[in-house]
Formats: sequence, structure tokens, C-alpha cells
Amino acid sequence: MRERYAEAEPACRFNKKHWTGIRTTGDLPHACIREQIRRSCLLVLEGVAPRARREEIRACIEKSGLPE
Repeated sequence: MRERYAEAEPACRFNKKHWTGIRTTGDLPHACIREQIRRSCLLVLEGVAPRARREEIRACIEKSGLPE
């Protein structure tokens, strides 16, 4: 993503290998931004919540209309 879009760059104050900062003032498609948010939420969810709760939260995320 960083190679394709100038708006995507290593996040300041975070591990540059794992975190990407996204500026929303450029030509980055809104669908791309929403997808990054969705993927981030799912990654955090996998590492934090117990399985039963994780499935419940995942169902809420899918119900809210976030893009696949």
C-alpha cells in the first residue's frame, strides 16, 4: 500500500514495520481507507477477545456494513 499511494506512509511514533499512517486529504480511495480500518479491527479482535465474544463482535462488524 505504501508503494501505491503517497498518502500511506510509516506511522509516526509506532513500529514502522507494522503500522501505516494514512492521510485522508489526498487521492486515496475511500473504499481503501474503510478496508484498512476493517482489517485493523479484525486483527485487534483476534488478539484480544475470547472466542465467543469475538464471534459476537465480528457479527456486529459485518452487520454495520463495513466493506469486505
